[in-house]
Formats: sequence, structure tokens, C-alpha cells
Amino acid sequence: MARAKWKPVLVVFAIMLAAYFIHPFGRALPLWTILDVLLAAILIYPAAKLGKNLFTTDFKRLPIALVLVSFVCIATDSLVRIFLLVPCGLYSLFFGSFEVLYMVFLEAAVSSYIEDLIVVLVSLIVGAPLLTTMVKLKILNKVEK
Repeated sequence: MARAKWKPVLVVFAIMLAAYFIHPFGRALPLWTILDVLLAAILIYPAAKLGKNLFTTDFKRLPIALVLVSFVCIATDSLVRIFLLVPCGLYSLFFGSFEVLYMVFLEAAVSSYIEDLIVVLVSLIVGAPLLTTMVKLKILNKVEK
């Protein structure tokens, strides 16, 4: 995504989300538990388009680009865990019943939203200044616009 390639990310998201919603448990679990993943799916294209600014000297868009790319990446991590747990069937190894999975899924969703917030804040507070410094010091290969 940092190189403005959004199509592969969108394809992976679509496949994993489709598998999740096709599975009976995916339809039975509350939708609010994956709203961050759905928002990230919507933000893939803008994140990729702004993400191409991560390694340039266009520092005014850097914080927004970094936050969007970071959010989509952390939501992708959540989606992969969800995909492995529900459609791939790992729930059967860890949880004895749907009721246990349901309770754990709700708790994990709350933790996931907290994780999203932490990633966004760290991207803004630490990530953007650090990336700006690395580009200015020519530690990273920059691509001129």
C-alpha cells in the first residue's frame, strides 16, 4: 500500500470477508465486532493513494497517509485472525461451543478497537515525526514527486 498498490489488498480483504460472512458463525456474530475491518476495507483505496506519499518529501500529507496505512494494516491483522478463527475453523480447537466463541469474540472485538486507537495515536505522535526525520536524513530512499 505504501507504493499505491491497492488491488491486491482489496482482493485479499474481499476473499476473507466473503468467507467470514458465508460461514454460519460469521452471520451469527454481531456486526459491530468487525466494523473496524469493514471501515478499513473502505479505506484501502484512499490509504494506498495517499500511502505513496510516505517516502516523498511531501510532508504535509504524511500524517494522514501514515494513519490510514497503519489503520488498514492493523485491521488486516484483525481480519486474518478472524479468518483463521471462524472460516478456517480454528475455533473448534480452542472453544467448546458457539457460546464460548461468542463471548471471546465480543471481548476480543473491544480489545481490537483499543488496539486500533493505539496504532492511530502512535502513528500520529511517533510515526509521522520519525518517518519525516528518516526521510530528511536520507535514511530511507525517497521518491521525488
